[in-house]
Amino acid sequence: MEAPKNPTVVPNNPVQDKYTIQFAPELTKLIKKDGKVKTYRFGDKYDYLQVGDRVRLAEYQTNKLISNAIITGKEHVTFKDIPLKLSGHEEYESRDHLRKVFSSYYKYVGREVEDNDPFLILSFDLID
Repeated sequence: MEAPKNPTVVPNNPVQDKYTIQFAPELTKLIKKDGKVKTYRFGDKYDYLQVGDRVRLAEYQTNKLISNAIITGKEHVTFKDIPLKLSGHEEYESRDHLRKVFSSYYKYVGREVEDNDPFLILSFDLID
């Protein structure tokens, strides 16, 4: 499962219901058909989620339902510790590719993603 070459640019912090996690449109197929069951999230925006919580996975901008899911794991890391290849997540060609993708998804922070930036890894199982 390859990470996108030209990821969606997210200029504003997406606002959604508390138990909705938004994904860029190019990730919908990866979730529905290719086994994407992990997501990295900048900062602590989703830190309130706990293992066992039911969430709605929706497409960024359209809010179209991708799937419902149950949170199965939660882990804190820094950007520099994010692996290029992680089971259940799209793979990156290089650290530069990883930084480009994440900096696009988190454009709203007003700068490029830095090595010591905090990220939350959420694992999930689809339930429909």
